[in-house]
Amino acid sequence: MSTRLDSRNSSRLESCWKSIARVDAALQVGALTETVEVKSDAAMVETTVPVLGQTVNSQDIELLPLVDRDVYSLLTLTAGVDFTGQATDNFGAPQQQTMVNGSPNSSIGSVNYNLNGGTNSNGLRNTGNSVPNPDAVQEFRVSTNSYSSEYGRFAGGVVDVVTKSGTNQLHGSLFEYVRNTRLNANRWLPGQTILSKDPLHRNQFGGSAGGPIIKDRTFIFGSYSGLRKRTTTFSNTATPLTSQERLKEIAGHMLRHKPDGATTPWWKY
Repeated sequence: MSTRLDSRNSSRLESCWKSIARVDAALQVGALTETVEVKSDAAMVETTVPVLGQTVNSQDIELLPLVDRDVYSLLTLTAGVDFTGQATDNFGAPQQQTMVNGSPNSSIGSVNYNLNGGTNSNGLRNTGNSVPNPDAVQEFRVSTNSYSSEYGRFAGGVVDVVTKSGTNQLHGSLFEYVRNTRLNANRWLPGQTILSKDPLHRNQFGGSAGGPIIKDRTFIFGSYSGLRKRTTTFSNTATPLTSQERLKEIAGHMLRHKPDGATTPWWKY
């Protein structure tokens, strides 16, 4: 708010040497002006907490390519994450192994995995459990150093995943990714004139849905992801023959199983 001196109310003042004169000036209320300034630039340096890490939001999850639609594959966007990958424990259950700033990897956990504030670690090896599909993840944050004391157990790092929630409006999504033999290119083998395709039928599908149970109070949200894959596997169980098998055992077997009435040694056939 601004004020101004109204010249209409001013009067002439006469004063003498070393005299004290007083005049009261009348101030009128001026025009009211307002200035609204909006800034969207985020702070490049965190000044409130000393934790080091990075947050990946839902927009990044939707736009960045994901291998097998696995949110964990985006952990490597954070500086300090050396490796992340999937493995299986002794009972065949999936587990996520992550190395941060040179943390040890001996098939046991060295990183805290949290989902919506609760632990999301495998009880056998303390590695990471699976997370919902990308359509259900709101954001995740990877803390690599100097995180607060609320995180215990492991000192390698912290992976916090937050899922989406329902709202007063019904909303959802559906997806399906298809790979099959007809869409694949022929494989190339040198020396062959007939090019064939390895059979492959892979369908990854699912969706998410959320909405209200009690308006403005209780909400529900859920997601599903399925994978159906049919292909061939190559298994090579051949082992080289020993010297005895090459010289004696095979020769003796072939002599004992000659064609009926044949007298020609087996090595001349």
